[in-house]
Amino acid sequence: MQKMGAQIILTPVYRNVPSENDNSFLLVELEQKKLDWIIFASPSAVQNFHHILPDGFWESLAVKPKIACLGETTESAVNGLGWSVQFRPGIQDFEHLVKTLCEQHTKN
Repeated sequence: MQKMGAQIILTPVYRNVPSENDNSFLLVELEQKKLDWIIFASPSAVQNFHHILPDGFWESLAVKPKIACLGETTESAVNGLGWSVQFRPGIQDFEHLVKTLCEQHTKN
């Protein structure tokens, strides 16, 4: 398009990069068994979460939080790490994900 005279303006609207924040609080929460669920909405979220965990950390947890995924592709990313998914909504949207998780929570 540039060769035809068009001016190209690059405007990133979404950047998928691992967090550069101090995530040590998350490791403490996991070690102290304070998290009941981890909800992943994308394969990149799974990879970024895995990236902040020290090697062997997840496997060393005596009690692991349950994992919910928004869709099939995200579930595949979780399974690819050797982790298991406890919940994925039949309809792939946040409304059904949250509604069903809330219903399960009130039953327990």
